Amino acid sequence: MQKSVHENIKDIILSNEKGTIFTNSDFYDIGSKSAVEQALSRLHKEGIIYRLLEGYYTIPKYSEVLQEHSYPSPDQLANKISKKYAWEISPYGETALNIFGFSTQVSAKYEYISDGPYRKYEYRNQTIKFKHTNNKMILIFSKELSLVIQVIKALGKENLTDVYFEKLAVYCSKNVKENLKKDTKYVTSWIYDVLKKIEEINE
Repeated sequence: MQKSVHENIKDIILSNEKGTIFTNSDFYDIGSKSAVEQALSRLHKEGIIYRLLEGYYTIPKYSEVLQEHSYPSPDQLANKISKKYAWEISPYGETALNIFGFSTQVSAKYEYISDGPYRKYEYRNQTIKFKHTNNKMILIFSKELSLVIQVIKALGKENLTDVYFEKLAVYCSKNVKENLKKDTKYVTSWIYDVLKKIEEINE
């Protein structure tokens, strides 16, 4: 007997790791838009999935040690939103520093530059904000290099100590595929000089 849309979606969600974020469009190959929305709404009412935002769901992870559930981070949700709408995004400002690990402050606001429209979402007492930019650099570079550039901008030219350079160099050596001397000549001159120095540290 053929499974219903509800049963198919339930099986897929349960087969994935807890904490995975799902949205309506992930299941449009299974059934019509209305059937998918009804199935997800029903799964939510049954307590099988948790609604993060309208149209975004997960099964929260449970920590036996902490005796509580944990939910996807605002950054994870921001990346899922951008994927759904095919936006290129990059964290900026304090958000970039936070994600990179240069700031331990728990932020109430997560901000991203995006080639998509301006959008703002409220999520678990935190704000996720997408700010439109005409800067095509976020389309040219990998997400990893875009993050590094935004971290450098957030720190500022005068605050880049040897400690920051060392940590940026380690991250770039492990995660950034681009050549920081050859592939970044179109960024602002002072940022290019910083990237060039990072590349030289890693050589």
